[in-house]
Amino acid sequence: MRELHQLLPRRGCLLDVGCAIGLFLAAARLDGWEVMGNELSSFAADYARKQFGIPVIIGDFETLNLSPDSFDAVTMWDTLEHLRSPQVAIRKAAQLLRPGDVLALSTPNCGGISFRLLQDRWWIVAPKEHLFYFTPKTISHLLNQNGFKVVLLRTRYIDFRYLRYTLLGRTVMPWHIYVTEKRSQKEPAGTLSKRGAAFWSKLKPRVVGFIAEVLIRMNWADSMFVYAIRQT
Repeated sequence: MRELHQLLPRRGCLLDVGCAIGLFLAAARLDGWEVMGNELSSFAADYARKQFGIPVIIGDFETLNLSPDSFDAVTMWDTLEHLRSPQVAIRKAAQLLRPGDVLALSTPNCGGISFRLLQDRWWIVAPKEHLFYFTPKTISHLLNQNGFKVVLLRTRYIDFRYLRYTLLGRTVMPWHIYVTEKRSQKEPAGTLSKRGAAFWSKLKPRVVGFIAEVLIRMNWADSMFVYAIRQT
């Protein structure tokens, strides 16, 4: 929300494509936005309606019958990679916005460290679920070719645990799944001595933090967050 406000200080009408159960829209409404969602899952749409009172349209975004120039902001959080035609979706978003309005989206970064090292072993590479993959260059090209100017692109989040274990040939769950699952097996035991382990436990946060900061500055983290302005 802070990044969106930097580009569009005023509040207005916001459409979240792939809104799931409506958590982002609930936060946006508390922040003063008039909100609407679009979602394929009838279960998720019903939850958003019942729990938050958010209007949600069920159906493919690319074919929705919405009035042109009817929104001030369109968001697509972790949605574009699932759509059958990202280009049609971006064109649709351009039609719904006026010049100067904002499209904000996030999508996995296939220009990042995880894909560069793991290739198709990265859990994001799931062809039945993720139909398209982008790098900072290709997502910028897609937006520029369909009426938008990218004004802010940042990458975030690196699952070093998953990256390390996968490179070692171990089967490991991504962190966001790992922390929500009951763990029936313990982590593989390390080889460091107790003194070495204690020293590393103190040093590790600084080392990992420094590496993460470098990779983020290089736009090599796992997720891209992109903010683009609708052009005339």
